[in-house]
Amino acid sequence: MAKAKKAKTNWVAIIAILLCSMFLLPRALELVDLLTLNKGVEKKITTEYIKVQLVGDNKIELSQGEKTVLGKTKARELILQGADGARLTATGEGAGAIQASDGVTLVVKNLTIKDESGDTGGSWWNYLWFGGKLRFENCIFSDSIYVADDAAAEFIGCTFTSTAKGMYSAWVADGSATFKDCTFIGYRGLKIHEFEYDDVVTVRVEDCTFRDLSVKPGIAIGTFTQDPKHTTVEVVGCLFENCNAWDTEGSLVGIDGGYEADMCTDEFNFVWEDNEIRFTESAE
Repeated sequence: MAKAKKAKTNWVAIIAILLCSMFLLPRALELVDLLTLNKGVEKKITTEYIKVQLVGDNKIELSQGEKTVLGKTKARELILQGADGARLTATGEGAGAIQASDGVTLVVKNLTIKDESGDTGGSWWNYLWFGGKLRFENCIFSDSIYVADDAAAEFIGCTFTSTAKGMYSAWVADGSATFKDCTFIGYRGLKIHEFEYDDVVTVRVEDCTFRDLSVKPGIAIGTFTQDPKHTTVEVVGCLFENCNAWDTEGSLVGIDGGYEADMCTDEFNFVWEDNEIRFTESAE
């Protein structure tokens, strides 16, 4: 009787699968694995949402080039709510979006959010990334953030700070974002600009304040490389106080203290209504 041949192990295929799982696929870790909690956590779970109340200092560890998916859940919302001045600090290495599972909205309330995962060189990979469905309420962003990865984001009553001359307080690069009753301070305010693989759909800035921005005017609009005619930027009812003049050499159009754009505003859908500018020549 002939002996059965022993199957050969395809080590090349196995190694390839392991490498893909390590470097190409987004991490999907449970929330308790992502946060280092110094003072404990209160957790409430329903069919509609998972609510986690944070106290004190909390940390989330990032890995370079990987998405950080918070929690595996079928609930509609994953809520992180701060209490008593709670803080959330991103550590490790960034350049990958923080988001909830597919179809789940990440809701963050009353937290101070700090980024220790990158440097301040001004490039997009040095920002703290967020993607997917997002809603931030009454949060303080101590460092610059980047909104991308097909984002559908809302920011309500938040404060954004640019602490480095080369970095904007917030940068919208892909998807849609709404800023309502927010404040932008520091060196630079809001940037709206997409790369060739991004697609900014709608950005609405409503009843926001841009104050004492010393490097740029309140809003800097770059270019839209996909189809500019389906991109909408709306700025309504905002106050621009003591922000810098627009760059007449590097940009095409602008209003001192208000905005500058690297493309003509009739190339995309641009709305500028009921805004107040308090511009002084002393802004630098």
